Amino acid sequence: MICYIFVSLCLFTFFSTTDGINCVSCVGWSNSGCNDPFDEATSGDLPVPGNTYCLKVVYPSYVERMAGGRTCTPGGGPGGSTRYCCSDQDYCNGIIRFGASTIVVSLLLIIVLCVSSN
Repeated sequence: MICYIFVSLCLFTFFSTTDGINCVSCVGWSNSGCNDPFDEATSGDLPVPGNTYCLKVVYPSYVERMAGGRTCTPGGGPGGSTRYCCSDQDYCNGIIRFGASTIVVSLLLIIVLCVSSN
């Protein structure tokens, strides 16, 4: 019984209760870790929850990553920039911090441990 309660609590921690997706927010001209290749350890990024899309803007000399509101139009922008929009997963404008495969493997491990302890 305790095992099932534990599994239920783990499931609740994996699912977000907010609407929208989480995005990385940082600017490469003030922090080189935000540029490509993205370096999570030194980017100084701030996770921004509850967005419709994430945006990555590539300028000639730096990269800017941000959260977006209603719509995003990919392609060329001001100052020779290129806009990349995504809305398919959390942190899609940076790196994936906690992927679905990690969740599945964790859940399977918990279930196997619970079954083997009974």
